[in-house]
Amino acid sequence: MLNRIKYGIIIGLIFVPLLFIQSIYLTFTVASILLIFISKEYANTIKINWIYTYFMMSLATYTTIFSYSLLTKELFTIICLISILISIFLVISNIKIRGIWVHYLMFCYIGFGVGCLASFVHFNIIFLLYVVLSIIFTDIFAYFVGTKIGKHKIAPKISPKKSIEGSIGGSLISTIIITPLLFFATKEMLIEKFNFNQITIFFILFLFTVVLTIVGQFGDLLASKIKREYNIKDFSNIIPGHGGILDRFDSLLLGAIFAAILMVQLG
Repeated sequence: MLNRIKYGIIIGLIFVPLLFIQSIYLTFTVASILLIFISKEYANTIKINWIYTYFMMSLATYTTIFSYSLLTKELFTIICLISILISIFLVISNIKIRGIWVHYLMFCYIGFGVGCLASFVHFNIIFLLYVVLSIIFTDIFAYFVGTKIGKHKIAPKISPKKSIEGSIGGSLISTIIITPLLFFATKEMLIEKFNFNQITIFFILFLFTVVLTIVGQFGDLLASKIKREYNIKDFSNIIPGHGGILDRFDSLLLGAIFAAILMVQLG
């Protein structure tokens, strides 16, 4: 875990400065590069054609980037919620992540998540950092809390090392640390749009962050279920100490879909 944190910091120092270059060309370039690696890893895992996988995921990604501002807030929110509920259902059910219909769902889910992340760049750079840091801190503190006091397994058949205590601890600690970041970044927009006082805004954002961290963990479990079914440890070994690109973005993809609900309400 310490090696993962070390390499995570190095990767962050390289890529975070790029986030402040708010160019549509950079957004599409980064999204395309991510999709190349993620689609390659997923295609290799389930043994299907990579080009076809990349095309389907890219279609979902670019449709998201272009359409989120065109759809009504209600419709976009419904699409996000359906995506999240389907992902959670795949985790908690006995359904195997096999068969063409399941893979089409995964194409849409992964592409949708990447598209939401790319959209955050143009919406608010602090909002993007809030989502990314929420997921990262949850992962880090869930590990340390689980290591110290974890006794009850959250999903022993999917990810036997993860505990309920670690999951709760990671969510709460991450929320306490990160909520102020979102509060100072969005309070003026929330006051203007909804006429809430600052205490109410902070409470709403606190609850939103708690749910974000929980949803992100389901993204992690979904990826773990896929790896468990295909008998692999990581999707690839491209990043030392981390595995593949999809291994590092598993929680973030589903978390981004949930965070997009707030983005469209503020946008």
